[in-house]
Amino acid sequence: FIIIFAAVNAEKVRVNFIFMHVEMPLVLVILFSTLIGALIMFGFSYFRKKS
Repeated sequence: FIIIFAAVNAEKVRVNFIFMHVEMPLVLVILFSTLIGALIMFGFSYFRKKS
């Protein structure tokens, strides 16, 4: 499944940040965004349980 997903989303896209831009494969943008979202959710869950 991951190989098919990567093959379908292999085209490069331009990602604009505040002061720069970068071109990278769409699959990396999707995976990186998912990872950042998971880390944020984990952080909220951790601090909620801690307090």
